[in-house]
Amino acid sequence: MEDKNYIGNLIKGLRESKGISQSKLCRGLCDRAVLVRIESGRCTPQKLLVDALFQRLGFSINKFGISYTMAEYKVVFLRRNILESLLLEEYDKTLDLLGQYEKVIGNTSKNVLLEQFCCVVKIVYAITQDVSSEDVIDLIHKGLRKTFTQFKVDDMLDYLLHDEEIMLIILLAESLYAQGKRSESINILFNLIEYIEKNVLDDEELVRLYPKIALLLAEKLVDENRFAELYICDRAINILIKESRITYLAELLNIQLNYALNGEDNDYTRNKKFYYSVIQVLEELIGNIEKSGAEKILIPAPISHGHVIGSQIRALRKILGITQEDLSDICDPLTVSRIEGGRKPTDRHYEELMTSMGREGIRYYPFIKSNDYELHVLRRDFGRHMESYDFEGAGKVLLLLERKLNQPEAINKQFILRSRSLLEACKGEITQEALIERLLEALRITAPINETPHRISKERRSQLTEEELINCLEGWPLTQTETVIWNNIGNAKGKLGESQEKIRILSIVKENYEKDTVGLYNNLKGYLLTCYNLANEQGRIGDYMESLKTSEDGIRYCLSAGEGFSLTGLLAVKAECLVNIRESKKDCKKILLQSFLLAKLLKKKDIHEWIKILYYEIFEQDIENEYYFISC
Repeated sequence: MEDKNYIGNLIKGLRESKGISQSKLCRGLCDRAVLVRIESGRCTPQKLLVDALFQRLGFSINKFGISYTMAEYKVVFLRRNILESLLLEEYDKTLDLLGQYEKVIGNTSKNVLLEQFCCVVKIVYAITQDVSSEDVIDLIHKGLRKTFTQFKVDDMLDYLLHDEEIMLIILLAESLYAQGKRSESINILFNLIEYIEKNVLDDEELVRLYPKIALLLAEKLVDENRFAELYICDRAINILIKESRITYLAELLNIQLNYALNGEDNDYTRNKKFYYSVIQVLEELIGNIEKSGAEKILIPAPISHGHVIGSQIRALRKILGITQEDLSDICDPLTVSRIEGGRKPTDRHYEELMTSMGREGIRYYPFIKSNDYELHVLRRDFGRHMESYDFEGAGKVLLLLERKLNQPEAINKQFILRSRSLLEACKGEITQEALIERLLEALRITAPINETPHRISKERRSQLTEEELINCLEGWPLTQTETVIWNNIGNAKGKLGESQEKIRILSIVKENYEKDTVGLYNNLKGYLLTCYNLANEQGRIGDYMESLKTSEDGIRYCLSAGEGFSLTGLLAVKAECLVNIRESKKDCKKILLQSFLLAKLLKKKDIHEWIKILYYEIFEQDIENEYYFISC
C-alpha cells in the first residue's frame, strides 16, 4: 500500500535524527499520545500544530503544501490581518480582529497555540499603551506558562521553541531593557541567538529569525557602546544576502558601517560608498519611516503553499466539467456541496474526491515524495544552482536526486522530468521545441482527470494536447512545481518568437493567483516569478503600459514580503517601460540605479549585467561610475 504519511514520517525522522524525545518535542503543545498518532499517520494534524512542531525542530514547513480546511484558513487569515494592523498601528482594528479571533478560540477545544498568539498581541498592544513594564513582564510570564509551566530564562538553551515562544522571550528582553535591566536583556537576546545557531538548521527558518533578533540585539549593544560584539550584524547581513531577502537589511548595514568596523580592512571599509548607496535605496523602496516598537518585535509567520479544500475541489470539478452528482460514488451530492461550502471532509472523503480527479489525496502534500528531509533541501538547492547559471552544480544535485528519489511516484517523476529537461536545454543539449514537449509531458502527469464516462481518463491524460492543457489552466489550483513548469513553457515560447502565446499562458497563471488569495499569499515566489517573466515579455514586444502594470504588481508584493530576488528584475523592467512611455531618461535613471545596486548586492549576475548594458544604451555612461550619485 502507498505510504501517504509524509508529514508524520518527516517529523519522526527529524526528531530522531536530533535525539529529541516525543515528550520534549510536544511539551505544552499537545499530549504525547497525539504526537504518536501524527507520527504513525493515524491522524491529520492541524496546520498551526505542524508549524509549531517544525519550528521546534528548527526546520521550515514550506517544503510542503497544505490543503487548508476553511476553519484553519480563517485562523491563518485572521492572524495575518491582526499582525498587519498591529504593525500599521491601527489599534482599534487590531482589537476588533482580535475579538473575532477569540470567538474562534471559543468555538474550539482548548488550544494553547491560539491562546499564546492572543497573549503576544495583547502584550504588544499593552506596550503601545504605556502599561508599566512590571505588568507587561507579568503578562509575558503568563503567556510562556501556557507551554512551559516553569519557564526559566537561564535554561533557554535546553528548551525547544516555536514562534510565539520566541516572540514572548523577545518581548521579555525588550521589557527588561525598558526597566533599566540592560545587561539582563542583552544576555537573553544573546542566548536566543545562540539557541537559533544551535537548533535552527534550515536556511529558510534561519533567515526568518536570526536577522530580526540580531537587529534588536545590535541596537542595544550600540546604546551600551559594546561595539566589539557587533559581529552578529555581519552574520545577519550574510544570511539575508544568501536568501535574497531585504527586510532589516538597511538597518543592519547602517550599524555595521557606523559602529562595527573597528578599523579593520574588509569588504565594508573598501566599499563604503556602495553600501551607503544600498542603504539609501532600501530606505527609499521600503519607506524611510521610523519603525514602531511592534514592528521591531514581531516575527513573520512561515508560509506554506496551499489552497482551501472546498475551493480546491470545486475548481477541479469545474475544470473537468463534472457535477456533484458525478461524484456520488464517493459521497452523496449534499456532502460534496457542504465540503465545497467549507465543511471539513473526513480524510477518506478528501483522499477519494481528490484522487478521482487525478490529484494528490493528502492534505500535507510534498513537492517531491521522500521521507528524507535532506532531499527536500536538495530540491531547493537545484533551483539555486540553476538561478545562478551553475549548471555543473545543478547537474550534480540532480544526479543525487535521481538516484535517491522513488521515481515511479507521480510528483517525483514530474520534478525529475522537468529538471532534467530544463538543465539539458540550458546547456544547449536539446532544442526549445523539445523542451516544451517534455514540459507538457511533465504537466500531463498531474493534470486534472476524471474516471467517469466521457471525461478525461488516465489513458486519455497522456494524449492531452497543449491547447487542452491550457484550457484547463484557468482556475487550475496549481502546485508550486506546476507554476514553475508553466513559466518554463512560457519562456521557451518567448525564445521561439511566440510572444503572444507566452503572454497568454502567463497571464492566466497570474490571474489564477490573484483570484485565489490563498494561492497568492502561500506561493508568493511563484506569483513573483510569473510577474517578472510576463512583464519582461510584454515590454519586449512594446506593450509598455501592460508591462508597467505587471511589474508594479510584482514590486508591491516583493516589498511587502521583503523578497529581493525578483525585485531587481522587476525594477529594471519598470525603468525600461518608463523611458519608453514617457520618453524621458530621467524618469528611469533612479530606478535602474536601484535595481543595479540590489542586483550587485544580492549577487544576481545576469540582472546585474543586463542593467549595465541597458543603462549604457540609454545614457551612454558606465553605471559602475554613477551608482553612488543615486540621490542626485
